[in-house]
Amino acid sequence: MGPGQSILITGASSGIGREAAMRLVRAGHLVLAGGRRPDALAGLARAAGGRLADADLRRLFDTNVFGLLAVTRAFVPAMRQRGAGRVVNVGSIMGRVAMPLLGAYNASKHAVAAATDALRMELPRSGSPWSWSNRARSGPPSPPGP
Repeated sequence: MGPGQSILITGASSGIGREAAMRLVRAGHLVLAGGRRPDALAGLARAAGGRLADADLRRLFDTNVFGLLAVTRAFVPAMRQRGAGRVVNVGSIMGRVAMPLLGAYNASKHAVAAATDALRMELPRSGSPWSWSNRARSGPPSPPGP
């Protein structure tokens, strides 16, 4: 196994899984650790020096938040002009809860949920229909707000 590989370890909260995660991090690998105890996983991340680089954080928000808003802003004027159209943003449960070691991802999804909720209230006033789905399972989008 060459250095710098991405490695998923389940059961990394304690014992052999935790020790394997620590050794692989020290060897220069990116370790994606999973386990049942969030407090233990957070401790593992601290012990391993886990952090998200600024460039990765910016890329995450550029994709999940700013990209979504840019596309929405590009299409809404034409929808207003035609007096028809619908925007459907598919959210994530991670926009409503937070999980250890996923803080940046959770923050980006919270931002999407907040922006979408605000647009859901703002766009109907301007005559643009709006739908938003934040479901764990597939299904049709919710109807536009009043």
